Amino acid sequence: LEFRRVLFRSMENVIVASRGELFDQSLRFKKSKKKFFLWVALKTGLYNSVLWHATTESEKNSIITTLKVNPEKVRIAPMMSGLSEETICEGNNGIQNRNFNNKGLTIVYLARIAKDKNVSFSIDILEKVKAEVVFDIYGPIEDQELWNACLEKIKMLPSNIKVNYCGVLKRADVGKTLKQYDLFFMPT
Repeated sequence: LEFRRVLFRSMENVIVASRGELFDQSLRFKKSKKKFFLWVALKTGLYNSVLWHATTESEKNSIITTLKVNPEKVRIAPMMSGLSEETICEGNNGIQNRNFNNKGLTIVYLARIAKDKNVSFSIDILEKVKAEVVFDIYGPIEDQELWNACLEKIKMLPSNIKVNYCGVLKRADVGKTLKQYDLFFMPT
């Protein structure tokens, strides 16, 4: 307890966003390191005074369960809190009237390129699609080996599927970018 007080005096003013790292699936990667770190954090009370940020109810539950955190210390604040449905979607009830015959279906993937985000699975699913599809991928490449495997899968896709890597998207551009697509595909 004294260890935490000395090293982390001002932890009362800290907000921690785990960004999904405390979900069971995420804890499976580098399991030994994470298990040891969490054990140390629990034993020292490292996170006793912090406020936790979650984006969903399930993330809130994973934080509470994994770290034995008081539920009142976990707040849900959606990542896109500044964007309303109207900002993201336009048209009748948020659904755009699109002519799929001209352009095909446009799909966007917006996440880190990492095992826990399932971009590889997205590409596997596209292999089975018979319609014309444009699949745009946005996000930082965190796992180059995984991305190289994805590039090999992309080469094997049928000609009706076009895949584009569009780089990293600025937070301010998320809303207007999502409006350009028919479907947001996030198979996490």
